[in-house]
Amino acid sequence: MPCTKYLSLICTCFLLGVTQLQAQEPIRLAFIDPLSGSFSSSGYNGLRQYQFAVEELVNSKGGVLGGRRLEIVAYDNKANVQESQIQLNRAISENIQFIIQGNGSAVASALNDSVSRHNRR
Repeated sequence: MPCTKYLSLICTCFLLGVTQLQAQEPIRLAFIDPLSGSFSSSGYNGLRQYQFAVEELVNSKGGVLGGRRLEIVAYDNKANVQESQIQLNRAISENIQFIIQGNGSAVASALNDSVSRHNRR
């Protein structure tokens, strides 16, 4: 996927839900994908693409929302739906408000359901 698609996804996240943020702290995005096991090469490829998009297309141009940098925080879901749920809960407990994922429609569906439930609370 070209980096411009990642950038538009990241920008959309901020246009929809970010208000009154402190300029000095980076905005963290949780990347939940397989980083171990047989699908790790795919997960690391996606992670590097997101990191490139964030660094080259956002942070190098002054960041977002008045100079805030973006930071990707990687979580290994081991290509497993249950592990993805655990990593999502971990990211939420670490106060990360943006979740990105790239591999596995079953994982995407489960994360989408969990994020929707969390946001309704």
